[in-house]
Amino acid sequence: MISTARPTKFTPGSVRAAAVNEGVRLSTNPSSATLYSMCGWGKIVTDRNAYSTFLSMETTGSTQWNELITDTDGTTLILTDTSGQATVGAMTVGTWYFMGLSVSGTAAKAYFAAQGAASLTTVTRTISTVSPLSYVTIMSGDLSTAEWLNGEMARVRVWNAQLTDAEMLAEYKGEWAQKRTSLIGDWPMKTAADVLTDYSGLSHNLTSPFGGSALANGAAGPTIG
Repeated sequence: MISTARPTKFTPGSVRAAAVNEGVRLSTNPSSATLYSMCGWGKIVTDRNAYSTFLSMETTGSTQWNELITDTDGTTLILTDTSGQATVGAMTVGTWYFMGLSVSGTAAKAYFAAQGAASLTTVTRTISTVSPLSYVTIMSGDLSTAEWLNGEMARVRVWNAQLTDAEMLAEYKGEWAQKRTSLIGDWPMKTAADVLTDYSGLSHNLTSPFGGSALANGAAGPTIG
């Protein structure tokens, strides 16, 4: 059994996706109708020159979604929903980036920073999605699993709350989830062996629903602080 007790010091690690259908999902409904946040660290290992999903909040059948995903060039991170998209920032292959999203009603704010940055870049967007979203998908689209990530992820967290700028900055600097209230899940993804394990204490473990190969261990995760 994998212990979900949080050790004093985090051992940096990550998980690697390298093919279609290797994404993971939180199937428990994570959000209220209008209030939620998510964040994590992502890295492109191979530029696919195509849509590549890092974090996605979706309804069943992907009739509605809010996603942090690359555009068709494979390296421009965008915030997208059913009504359009906004550019969040440019990514470089092989570099770790923190990315986050907070939503209240139709007001969405994306957060973005390369490892080591002193502050977060923010991008606001009025979105169309206001219905309760059914699940979080990581490293893959749902309706279109072709939108998979050839890269690595670490330290993914989800809340049933809209995080403030200060709270999201604390998550950027934190080894573990810093905001404990309204926390839905905290998945460090230190190794492939515990990629599905929720360390929040809520037992909201991820699943591998797409039938692809098991995720592999990635390289060293992002350095915090």
